[in-house]
Amino acid sequence: MADRVDDYCRLAGPVPPGVHDMVDLIEREFGSFENALRYLGRKAQFRENYRQAETIVQRWKVIREYYRFIQPAIDSYPPHMWATDVYDLPTFNDFTPIERAAWHEIRCRGAVMYPQYPVLNYFVDFANPKLKLALEADGARWHSPEKDAERDRRLMRAGWTVYRVTGSECLRVKEWPGERLTRSEYDEFVREWYLHTVDGVVDALLKFHILPGDDECSPADECDCEYYAGICQPCATRISHRYAWETLRKHRSTGEVRR
Repeated sequence: MADRVDDYCRLAGPVPPGVHDMVDLIEREFGSFENALRYLGRKAQFRENYRQAETIVQRWKVIREYYRFIQPAIDSYPPHMWATDVYDLPTFNDFTPIERAAWHEIRCRGAVMYPQYPVLNYFVDFANPKLKLALEADGARWHSPEKDAERDRRLMRAGWTVYRVTGSECLRVKEWPGERLTRSEYDEFVREWYLHTVDGVVDALLKFHILPGDDECSPADECDCEYYAGICQPCATRISHRYAWETLRKHRSTGEVRR
């Protein structure tokens, strides 16, 4: 029992206003301690059902039932905060290599994108349901451009914005070349990182969708700072915003990019 309470406390995220202790938190979220235990027990049962599933069809069914169960929590949380433990179901064990690479960047950057989220009769690779935002990792082996286009049109009609990254972009790693870069070298590195890596795309999703306005771009004119070690924040921000916007335009399949 204590382990379950500790588990919930660890996953609850920032403490809401007016919550002073665990009792307040439980009453706010569940109404009673017994309701909290029932909720956590139900999630544990979903996890066990997923592990016991013998076919992919059975696993898809468990995933749909799980998201249906936690949807009220997702609806009640802001889009930049996790509403549940994303490892409730061990779906990551069934990820393809490119999905695993994309998931790594999503988690590293703190982007709220739930894995294998059901929409219509599909499962989106990664989704932010509050924003109706989807990120699909396209491996050539499993994807058909024609089927993907029809799928994306249906998602768009349902109000979703879909971005797609290729398998090579998911697996590409762009290493930082060093501290002392000329302005043009820094500009080129940032451009390549945003346009050709999944971590650049995820960072752009944070800037323009999940946390818009968190890193505002200064309208000041370009200055003459020469090296990255001394580049001013307005210039660095302008460069990143320019290529973040460009990569979203490149990878957007449906919907609009907010600016």
